[in-house]
Amino acid sequence: MPKIEIVWVYGASAAGKATFIRSVIAGNPAVRKEFSWENKKIGACQESLDWIAQSPDDKTTENNRRRLQSIIPALAAKYEVVLVKGQDIDLAFNTPQAVRQALPAALHRIIFLDVGAEELFERVIHKPWWRATLKRAEEEGWLQEQTDRLTDMQNSFEFTVINGRVIGHYEEEESLPSMF
Repeated sequence: MPKIEIVWVYGASAAGKATFIRSVIAGNPAVRKEFSWENKKIGACQESLDWIAQSPDDKTTENNRRRLQSIIPALAAKYEVVLVKGQDIDLAFNTPQAVRQALPAALHRIIFLDVGAEELFERVIHKPWWRATLKRAEEEGWLQEQTDRLTDMQNSFEFTVINGRVIGHYEEEESLPSMF
């Protein structure tokens, strides 16, 4: 039986996490080859794509995302690779670790999409939840908090950093960004 992979896709808001997942599901041959997924049955956790927090106090999304701990193992019974759009709330709930504990034989990977600060800020201002009162420093603070939490997980998950500056064309970066 092939080894199951649980792949959490992280990055700042507007880094292109959903775009990356859709690209893999659509059959992007370069990405599939990069991760040796050419002949694997790949599925996305649709709930992770749908349940996206629109504000820091979004209780509906918070409550829904807690359910990912049971949804992802069920998907692992159907697919060889399960792609999950990670959110900061998942890190706060330790959801990746809980899924790793529920599926100890699986390979647990985190893909971090790095788009650079300038590109990121150009993208994030077009998000529907963006408010003009938010400042670049807030976005950078959110990203720093995320990377700090991911750093704590670096020894128990396989990490890959992808350059996501050109949508649809993803290249693995030589090393983790300086924030790691």
